[in-house]
Amino acid sequence: MSYKVKMASCLAVIALAGCSGGGSNLAASPTASGIGTVSGTSIDVNLSDEGNRSISTTVGRVAIATGIDQGAGQVQGFAGIAPGASVGAEVTNGNATYNSNYIYTVVDNVVRTDSTVSGDRVDVSGNITLNADFDGGTLTGNDPGTFLNGHKGLSVNATIDGSNLGGTATANYSAFSIRSGNFSGSATGAVTGQIGADGVIGVFEGNDPNTVVVGGFIGS
Repeated sequence: MSYKVKMASCLAVIALAGCSGGGSNLAASPTASGIGTVSGTSIDVNLSDEGNRSISTTVGRVAIATGIDQGAGQVQGFAGIAPGASVGAEVTNGNATYNSNYIYTVVDNVVRTDSTVSGDRVDVSGNITLNADFDGGTLTGNDPGTFLNGHKGLSVNATIDGSNLGGTATANYSAFSIRSGNFSGSATGAVTGQIGADGVIGVFEGNDPNTVVVGGFIGS
């Protein structure tokens, strides 16, 4: 199945929609997410109506991408860390605070029929204080967002294993689109990344049958 996609911008939301004739390549799920390869300043993917975003500091660069795989009839999202990230020496004990920037994209309200796929894409960026407990092996932080941005925020509940990050991050969002009206929710993704004496860098990705989330954070 080959999907042709049309997007229209409405406030902070991008509406994705497509239609096609029949085919045999339709993916089992209308959504998918994963880790992508960063090339230059963006994720190296080839999606219709692709939204590709990134942030960088002296620690490194994270990038995220969302869009539609026309052949599979599937909304996809990818997140990745550019090669060459520099977080410094491994920390084995004590505590540290990292003032961090983050981005994430959620595609919510994904619906697929035999001939169409559609969803609402929300792009969010912000700042978050991440607190590392190296003895306990945790990295946590919460940005509740603000009234002005509709309380779009991020909660990080990551784990530390040496210099590696695991755990989860949860995007909290509310938005409006002509297609879906007012909507809100939270979407959780699996974290991967690095942490050290000089900084922290991580990305997260996840999906369920009607939602995709991809994001990243960098701090020092």
